[in-house]
Amino acid sequence: MSDQPQDPSSIEETPNEAEYIERCKCGNDRSHHMVSPVATYTLWGQIWVTLIGVSAIPIRIDFQCRVCRESFDFITDPKALKSFL
Repeated sequence: MSDQPQDPSSIEETPNEAEYIERCKCGNDRSHHMVSPVATYTLWGQIWVTLIGVSAIPIRIDFQCRVCRESFDFITDPKALKSFL
């Protein structure tokens, strides 16, 4: 290891999670009108939704572009999932 300081331009910055936006091949992000949320439920959640018609909280939301059909982002945070009831 050398004691010389590193050149600041050579240090790679990792993007802040709030600044980084996941995009599909087309360039659409999760808030674009051509991107659909696709919910994944537990077995009991599927039973409640399909047979009884009761809203259930999904365990995961995937975002899929309707143009290129790519799934490019997902949510598993319980607080954020409640907004997709």
